[in-house]
Amino acid sequence: MLAAGAVATWVVLPDRSQGATAVTGTAVNEVLLDGTELTAMLDQPFTTVTGPPSYGGVEAMDDSATPGDCVGVLDVAQRSVYAGAPVQSYARETWIDSEPKRGDFTPLDTRVMFVKEAVVALPSAAEAQQLFAKFAEQWKRCDGHPVNATNPDADGSPHLPGTEMHITDVRITDDVLAASIVLDKSPKAPDTRAIGVQDNCIVGVLIAFTGTENASGSGDPQTSSTDVVRAMMDKVALSALNPR
Repeated sequence: MLAAGAVATWVVLPDRSQGATAVTGTAVNEVLLDGTELTAMLDQPFTTVTGPPSYGGVEAMDDSATPGDCVGVLDVAQRSVYAGAPVQSYARETWIDSEPKRGDFTPLDTRVMFVKEAVVALPSAAEAQQLFAKFAEQWKRCDGHPVNATNPDADGSPHLPGTEMHITDVRITDDVLAASIVLDKSPKAPDTRAIGVQDNCIVGVLIAFTGTENASGSGDPQTSSTDVVRAMMDKVALSALNPR
């Protein structure tokens, strides 16, 4: 992981608002990666969804009590982050391996604790681009800032009471925005975040790493979040080309 305060590289966002076909509400659910796809990408098992998937509009999103603009960096598709945006549809899932075992039935140490993913569809690609640009500026302001989790019991919150999270290494490459979240200054077990914009959709992922040395899996705090987001963006593109 790059050190806190590392210089982020900012580039001009590409104009993807021309000629894009909007993803429909029936197709948005198909943008989420399933356990088989995540297993192939991260080389460790993902067999269990933690609770039922969340579908709907803004009203269906999680509503964390963590205050301020930086909540958008800490978690996927928070209601306060999308309040006022013309959200057409939304989907979210969280994947874990509930009982990872080795061949001798002893617990299996894995690199990734969980993967939380979401997709938000807006009416047009231009509106998605505008919102993504807003998020990029918010994340840039949050780089290097500590944030405290104030309500760990809120639905979907991955953080414990009093946890101090340090947002670091905010960076943007083309149409993907990424950041690292260090918990209580412990870089061995970071959370990593990424969002991307494709056609009329903003997709996002939160990956929590265990910090276990010599654990199984190929998860990498520097690349895995962006890899998952790009895979979701590819599915958006396919959905847009083949609307239901």
